[in-house]
Amino acid sequence: GLGYPGQAMLHPDQPIRVPSLVEGDYVHDIAYDFYGTRLALCTSSLRISIYSCNQGEGTEDAWTEIARMDPRFRTDCTHEGPIWRLCWGHPESGEPLASCSEDGNVIIWTESGSSAIKN
Repeated sequence: GLGYPGQAMLHPDQPIRVPSLVEGDYVHDIAYDFYGTRLALCTSSLRISIYSCNQGEGTEDAWTEIARMDPRFRTDCTHEGPIWRLCWGHPESGEPLASCSEDGNVIIWTESGSSAIKN
């Protein structure tokens, strides 16, 4: 198979529950990490959510939200327009997550913080 030892395999029929989207909020993009065990999604309300696939013994794999970048709670380095695309970096680079927005900016998110590339 294409999987890695100890890594979850993606199944197209695995449901992902998106937490409380407000009226008029839409998911614009979903990106899986290199191993397919985490995914990121971005919305028109400027939010990015990170999910992890938890493998349970004898149960279905479940996706759980493990992080959220939301401008309502963090204003130091967020987009000012709808986020359109996400892309995970390679594990050799620490698996950063890049987001680009209608505001013309690209933000590189890492577990230790973020940096912006302004247009």
